[in-house]
Amino acid sequence: IEFENTQHHSNIELRLYDAFGKEVHRRRIYTGQQDISLDVGHWPPGLYLVVVYSNGGAVGQCKVVVE
Repeated sequence: IEFENTQHHSNIELRLYDAFGKEVHRRRIYTGQQDISLDVGHWPPGLYLVVVYSNGGAVGQCKVVVE
C-alpha cells in the first residue's frame, strides 16, 4: 500500500483495521515524510479499512483488499 502525505505540516497516524474491526496495524507519519509504503504481502487475504488521523481526529479513510 502506498500513501502520499499531502498535509506536510502535520503529523498523522494511519490505523488499519480488519473486516471485524480489530486494529491490525498502526503507523505514525511525521512532518516531512511525503511518500509512505506499507508491505501487506504477508497479511491474510481480506478487506481492510485504513483510517487517517490528524490532531486526534479521523480525517479520511479508504478500503483496501488484500488478495
